[in-house]
Amino acid sequence: MNRELMGVVLAVLASLSFESGYLLMTQQSRLVERSGRPSGRFLVSLLHRPLWLLAIALDGAGILLELFALREVSLIVVQPLMSVGLIGLVFAARVFLGERIDRHTVLAAGALVTGVACVILAAPSDADAVRLAHPVASIVVLGALAIIVISAYLGRGPGVARRAVMAAAAGDTLVAISGNQIARSWVERPLSALFWTAAVAASGIGSVTAESAALQRLPASRVGPIISGIGAVLPVVLMALLSPQRLSLSLDMALLLALGLVLTGGGAFRLAATARGGPLAAKQDVALQARVSSR
Repeated sequence: MNRELMGVVLAVLASLSFESGYLLMTQQSRLVERSGRPSGRFLVSLLHRPLWLLAIALDGAGILLELFALREVSLIVVQPLMSVGLIGLVFAARVFLGERIDRHTVLAAGALVTGVACVILAAPSDADAVRLAHPVASIVVLGALAIIVISAYLGRGPGVARRAVMAAAAGDTLVAISGNQIARSWVERPLSALFWTAAVAASGIGSVTAESAALQRLPASRVGPIISGIGAVLPVVLMALLSPQRLSLSLDMALLLALGLVLTGGGAFRLAATARGGPLAAKQDVALQARVSSR
């Protein structure tokens, strides 16, 4: 098996691991007392649930698989592949969480798959050298993403669930960028790899806590596509802009790559737009409110 195919297989396995953990995380997040926003107290309540910890273990396995995939192929290929598991997620949300899907949902899933295929076909052979450079610009971008994550823990009032979704997406973007840096440095620059490993851990904890809070209020089939859509496109765009290497792309391949990113992100967001909560989610919400009001 050649390196590119190995990287694609590892990335798909990582995506499936992430989405399996996501379903379990959704179920467990809805069984604890509703939180207005992600917080340390909310995280502690989740840590007392063994199945939520299993979901985090699945996320951890996904991160490891993603790191190994990044050693074989570029982030430009790996990140869109992270969206493949969304197709299974949307249909699994119907079975396990009672959320509804329709014809528009199926079309959006088809657009997402087509976009991923376009990215794989268009990715240049030298894309595996993509890494962060331009220190000042990199610090500004990474700092802005970190502020988005932190702001969800501080904000209150209307829109708290949406801010939690954006925080989770920003955290996942930081995980992807940091993971790419680990894959590019873990042999030649072990101290740098250790720093980026700490960044993955911090960003991952911030992301999953924010995501769990959002899942208490919004359908999983809406939250997941938004986060994955941003995670599929934003790291690719940022790394292409911040990398010292300019990718060798012909005009037709550049257009195909751009089309792939648009279809991947657009398909994911369309999945979010067509998602609706279902009877099981509603029953869980009523049961949770009854438990809280009885205290």
